[in-house]
This record gives sequence, structure tokens and C-alpha cells, in this order.
Amino acid sequence: MGRPGPDQRIENLVEAYYVSLYRYGYRLSGSAAEAEDLVQETFCQAQVKFQQLREPQRARGWLFSILRNLYLHNVRDSKAAQ
Repeated sequence: MGRPGPDQRIENLVEAYYVSLYRYGYRLSGSAAEAEDLVQETFCQAQVKFQQLREPQRARGWLFSILRNLYLHNVRDSKAAQ
């Protein structure tokens, strides 16, 4: 059997990193709801951009970077809306 399909690879990433990404999102935002939203959006972006991940062993850092960038984008947007 060949390599797993994109959906299976994302599912594997969710199983492996959801908790640690949630904790990081919570530390950044201070909000459980915002942390959940950040993690969900992180995995959505990861699914869309999965072909950008050249080295699967670096998936953890890649996912954390996506989450951090989403958080910073949200902070900028909220400051601009004020």
C-alpha cells in the first residue's frame, strides 16, 4: 500500500498535535474559545497547504508557526477595528 492520502495525513497530525497546539493557543490568547478556533483554523490551513510541508518530521514546528501567525493576524485585525 502507498502513502496515506491527504485526509489521513491531516487526521494523523490532529491526533498527534491537537492538545499541544490547544495549550499553545490558550497561552497566547488566554481564552479557551479562541484557542479552539485557532487550532481549528490551523488544521484547515494545514490541509490546504499540506504540499508546502517538505519534511514530515518538521510538521510540529510548521503547525505551531501557522497557529502563531493566525494569532498575530487576529491581534492586528482587532487593533485595526478599534
